Amino acid sequence: DMVADESDPLAEREMLVAGEAITARVMEVVELLPAERKKIFLLYVVDRLSYAQIAERNDISLNTVKTQMKKAYAFIRAKIPRDHLGVILVSIWFHQF
Repeated sequence: DMVADESDPLAEREMLVAGEAITARVMEVVELLPAERKKIFLLYVVDRLSYAQIAERNDISLNTVKTQMKKAYAFIRAKIPRDHLGVILVSIWFHQF
C-alpha cells in the first residue's frame, strides 16, 4: 500500500524510497524513447513547457507534440507495472522528476 500513516516516520521513509525507485525506473524507460519523443517529453515534464511552447520552440505543429506525448505516455505505461502508475502520474502531474 502506497499510503503512509502521517504519524509513522518509518512508513513515510519507505514511501519516499519507493517513490524514488519508481521515478528512477521511469527515467530509465524515458531514456528508451526515440530521441525526438524523449526531447518533447522532457521539455514538458522537466522544463514545464506547455504543448504550445514546445511546438513553437521546435518549429513543429501542436498536433505533433500531442501525438508524441500520447506515444510517450503509452510507452511508459507499457513498461511500468500497473501498481506504480498512480505514483508515476502524480509525479508527472506535479513535474517532480
